Amino acid sequence: MPPVSQAVSSIAENTITIRHPKSAEGDEGVAAEDQRVTAAVRQMLDDIRERGETAVRVYAEKFDGWTDDFLLSDEKRQRLTDGVPQSVKDDIDFAHRQIRRFAEAQRDSLTSCEIETEPGVLLGQRVLPERKGQATDDD
Repeated sequence: MPPVSQAVSSIAENTITIRHPKSAEGDEGVAAEDQRVTAAVRQMLDDIRERGETAVRVYAEKFDGWTDDFLLSDEKRQRLTDGVPQSVKDDIDFAHRQIRRFAEAQRDSLTSCEIETEPGVLLGQRVLPERKGQATDDD
């Protein structure tokens, strides 16, 4: 099997053309935009802390056009849940168990790990140090 860099290079040469329709602004423009966004978010969070759900409703309408309730009634929640086929609920439960177990193992590990979340299902992560410098033919 060829090294990943050769495989990616081969794929890129045969099938992928990467174009950048936009170019990045200078560092000053990016920094100014970051500051503007940070200030706006900080102001929104302060407003939400101060006015609570009233502020959240204003932002929901402003950004999403949402004016309905945020919470489902018990009756509506039950009606929607009842409409989901049991096989879909089982699939969601299975996925939830897989994701949770892997996330817990990943969170608890700063090193490579591998776990068997279900019989025959192996999930893992491989931690590699960042390499600096020029690539070699072995990459």
